[in-house]
Amino acid sequence: MPEHKKGGFPVASAIADVLSIPYNLLAGFVVGAVVPVMAIAGMVAGIRLLTGQVPFPTLAGDAGEGKRNLSLSLVPPDAAEEMFAEQKEQISGELAGLKAEIQAIIAEAKAEAVEEAEEE
Repeated sequence: MPEHKKGGFPVASAIADVLSIPYNLLAGFVVGAVVPVMAIAGMVAGIRLLTGQVPFPTLAGDAGEGKRNLSLSLVPPDAAEEMFAEQKEQISGELAGLKAEIQAIIAEAKAEAVEEAEEE
């Protein structure tokens, strides 16, 4: 706990101590979120500078077997943009299906709740 000088404004010191809590929380969140992203961006930039290509993650393996591996491959920047667009479309399609399933579950739960309320 910080030591306070005798004299001065103890109320101002208490307010500063209270305001430092959200400030330190926000600073920790920003550092925790930004630093890993910046580290990854620096590694990608270094690889591109050395090789002229960018690393791109791809799924390797058969989804039917239940074993999927993530691998990095070096691809030209133009090909990376195309591959990213394909992955984005695939993921958005899977998310749309997941959203429909969740909405169906919610509708079913609401219907069950209405039936239980009517029974009572």
